[in-house]
This record gives sequence, structure tokens and C-alpha cells, in this order.
Amino acid sequence: MKKLVLVVVAVALIAMTGAAFAATATSNLTVTANVQNVCTISSAPGTVDFGNYDPTSTTDNIAGSTSFGYKCTKGTVFRSYITRTNQMLMGGVDPLTYDLYADAARTTVFPATFAAASSQTSPDNGQKTMNIYGKIPNSQNVLSGVHTETDVITIEY
Repeated sequence: MKKLVLVVVAVALIAMTGAAFAATATSNLTVTANVQNVCTISSAPGTVDFGNYDPTSTTDNIAGSTSFGYKCTKGTVFRSYITRTNQMLMGGVDPLTYDLYADAARTTVFPATFAAASSQTSPDNGQKTMNIYGKIPNSQNVLSGVHTETDVITIEY
């Protein structure tokens, strides 16, 4: 019986000690982060390779196409364009003209300047793909040989 009384007293003392700590004080803690508007080209484009061009053909060469990956912060407003002259040269001369398009039907010319580009808003920060389609108009009077131009893809935000 004495043991039972000691246990009851011990439990009562522990309970009273806990009650002594029943009062609390609180304060708010602010947590912040500044999310930046960011766009990155996450996978570089390949080459718009038209293969062989026959300058005597009356059919446009539409063999060239590629794509590149990009990511932008959700809600970021951006414009994309490809700076170019639309003239592939052979040894710095003899321009072979071409153009780049945003659609496979080659009806929407890919913008070449910021001013020509339309604003877009990123719906999320996931990976996106932008396609590029090329066309060389037929019957151009050019010398045989490899014609090239280096263009610059820009995403401005």
C-alpha cells in the first residue's frame, strides 16, 4: 500500500511540475525568398542542314529543321528571336538566301529581331521545345560548294 501511495504522489508531483510550464509565449517568424524571372536555353539546337541544294530545281528546298529546349520561370514574359542575315555564304561571297520558320508549314517566319518577336508568358518552369524550320527558295543563281551562316538564338525577358 505504501508503494501505491508513493506512486500516486510521484505522478501527482510530475503532473504539477508540467502544469508549472503550461504558460506559453509566441512570436511570428517571417520566411522569404525572392523568385527571379529567368529563362535559359537548356538544350542547344542542332544544325539546320538542308543537305544538297539543286539551283536548277523549281522546287523550294525545305529539308532543314532543328529544335532547342528552353526553360523560363512560371509567369515570365519573354520574346525569342534568331538574329541572322538570311544569307549563307561560300567563302564570304555568293549568298544563298534562306529563311527560318516557326511552323512546319513554313508560313510563320521566325522573328529575326526583338521588335519583330511576339511576347509570350511561360505557363510553368518546365522544359519546353521550340522548333525551327528552314526553306531555301528555288532557282538561285549560286556557285557550287558549301554555303554557311552562323545565327544567334536569343530569349529576352
